[in-house]
Amino acid sequence: MRTCAALYIHANTLYNRLERIDKLIGPGWKDSSRNLDLQLAMRLNRLISTIVQHHDER
Repeated sequence: MRTCAALYIHANTLYNRLERIDKLIGPGWKDSSRNLDLQLAMRLNRLISTIVQHHDER
């Protein structure tokens, strides 16, 4: 499985992680519109964390 090889993990680990994602955010994360929402949310989270970190360094 290419995904497992790219992540350097066993197939069971991949399936366990995907099940955990389903439990945390619901099975709709696979839908393209929901997927975009999640990608944007993660990018905004990283951006806000970076801004806060730089602000705290001052």
